[in-house]
Amino acid sequence: MAVNNKLYAWGSNEKKAVNESEDAFVTSPYEITYFKDNDITIKDVIAGFNNSYILTEGGEVYSWGFNNNRQLGHGKGTFSSPKKVESLSGVNIVDVQTQYYGVIMRTSDNELIGFGRDVNGELGSGVSGIHGDFVKVAIPNGVTVLDYSAGMYHGMFLSTDNDLYVWGYNGDGQLGLGDLDRRLTPVKNELASVYSIRTISSSVYSSSSIITEDNSVYNWGLNGYTKLGFGDWETVNVPKKMKDSPINNARITNISVGKYHTFLEDEEGRIYGVGSNEYGEMGFTTGTVVKLNNLNKLSLQLGTEKYILNNDLLTFNIDIKKIMKVYNYYLDEDYSTIIDISGYQVTSDLDIYIKWIWI
Repeated sequence: MAVNNKLYAWGSNEKKAVNESEDAFVTSPYEITYFKDNDITIKDVIAGFNNSYILTEGGEVYSWGFNNNRQLGHGKGTFSSPKKVESLSGVNIVDVQTQYYGVIMRTSDNELIGFGRDVNGELGSGVSGIHGDFVKVAIPNGVTVLDYSAGMYHGMFLSTDNDLYVWGYNGDGQLGLGDLDRRLTPVKNELASVYSIRTISSSVYSSSSIITEDNSVYNWGLNGYTKLGFGDWETVNVPKKMKDSPINNARITNISVGKYHTFLEDEEGRIYGVGSNEYGEMGFTTGTVVKLNNLNKLSLQLGTEKYILNNDLLTFNIDIKKIMKVYNYYLDEDYSTIIDISGYQVTSDLDIYIKWIWI
């Protein structure tokens, strides 16, 4: 995270992705002063798999941390502090996206280049191996990249002709081509290219997504914990439309698919989620409303504490004040029957179930 060109990092430090200390974990934000000390302006911060990348305003890249597949761009060796990628001298980088054991970058000349592992086509170069010097993604002649997305072991780009190209490992159907065969260089996904695509996204864990101009979301690949929004666990190897839901009433602008859950963002900044909430990754919890006593006031029982809900904002005090935004109201504990309490006529006490999100 960069704030006023001050860089902070935290988390796993086993591979020196945060700092040079022997601490396995850095549990609070640690300031990395290298860029401030050297008057280098940070444009973007990219956290990879036990490594870190910085893109500067001047189009240069610095990296450090885990380098088992030479993905840092420095060749062999261990690098525990920021180091400029010298092999990119004269190349202006405008975007950086990490893979599990590699990295793909976009240049100002609209080329895609990468470092690291390319044994299953991860970098799309057609040259199998471990690459400490950058290789180019083999973009077909006459095709111009509009947008791109790097996944765990695969990648894809959208062309200016609205065609989707995919490459890499495909053991979970994440290329969406109807099979499980890897592709060492980009190939056109004919099944997805029939749609008018405006957003693409490769998951950090073996799936892919597109958002179309008609506001539909199509996903494919690994579907652990129902994260693809089909209402089941089925892994699919062709584009499949996410189930209809209240999000269809809002224009979806962004999608981010994690290992076992997915977030979508609409044009007003609202966040929608699907998939696992085992560790609270969805950002909400659940509770039972024990009494609905007027149109806009709910008396909520949580353990031994009782709270009052007004105008969809839940405010309560234990040791500190917390405020939650109600996600939805339901008539059943399976959260399948949604009700609109603004127009709900109450004739007697009624159990209502709610989901809420911290704000």
